[in-house]
Amino acid sequence: MLPPITTYDMDGFNVKISWTDPYTHPTMLVSNYQIIIKDSLGVYRGHPECDGTDSVIKSQRYCIVSMNSLRQEPFSLNVLGTLIQTRARAWNVIGWGEYSNANTIGAVIQNIPGIMRPPTRGAATSTTVMNIEWLPVEDTGLATIDSYNL
Repeated sequence: MLPPITTYDMDGFNVKISWTDPYTHPTMLVSNYQIIIKDSLGVYRGHPECDGTDSVIKSQRYCIVSMNSLRQEPFSLNVLGTLIQTRARAWNVIGWGEYSNANTIGAVIQNIPGIMRPPTRGAATSTTVMNIEWLPVEDTGLATIDSYNL
């Protein structure tokens, strides 16, 4: 199998782990997958949100794992920028295949943005309009800031 691919899900709070189907003989179709994720100690372990025996996950060949769950035990991936490394293998009537190599590129651990500095009053453009100004958040948590809520 090729190494799995890790990307950010559309909301940026989740990681999408996808993998390709290995070459299979028509009479020996893959019936299960096992996907494992490397924790902070270097140990690969399964994740309940990525159960390769689940019929939906198995048929779509991807799973969505929450970023928050990867930052908590047992994974404890708390260092911003840590690559989320995964491996996968397939099972058919003969048994489990070999694990793929781990991915070497892909999604990294992100966090919620840091505290925003207080906005300031800008120059008034008229007697009824006042500008509010603010500086960008310095600690973006390695994620793109899509909007501010004042």
